[in-house]
Amino acid sequence: MRLRELVAVFVLGLAGCTSIKVSSLLLGAETYPPRPENHPIVVYETASDVPHPFVKVGRVSARRTPSTLIGELIDPMKEEARRLGADALVLSGGFEVSTTMEVRTKSAPGKEGEGATPTTRGTSTSGSVMWGHNAVAIRYVDALPGK
Repeated sequence: MRLRELVAVFVLGLAGCTSIKVSSLLLGAETYPPRPENHPIVVYETASDVPHPFVKVGRVSARRTPSTLIGELIDPMKEEARRLGADALVLSGGFEVSTTMEVRTKSAPGKEGEGATPTTRGTSTSGSVMWGHNAVAIRYVDALPGK
């Protein structure tokens, strides 16, 4: 394989490397059965946009790496909302998480005697950034059992 072909394969491989992590937290003591896979989940920008009375079921967060498009977060968030038994998501803002780790390498203790102090030989810093969005999963009140 020629160098250009190798570079093209590498770049295409990177384009497919996306990472989305979705988590949720139940709000309140009430739990609901999951919604079917084909249940439509509506996404609202604010709670005042919701045309139905509702209860908050949970908070859904999705994190993404820089190579992931923001639009790619919505479907995994909807899946999590279905799992919580919700009918819709109300977006509640974005966030950025940065992690930095400093690695110090040290030389071995000196041989001259006990208690010799290791000395720092070098340091390197590595980090990553993830962006994400939060939403509140809601269930319409008219969809509650007994209503």
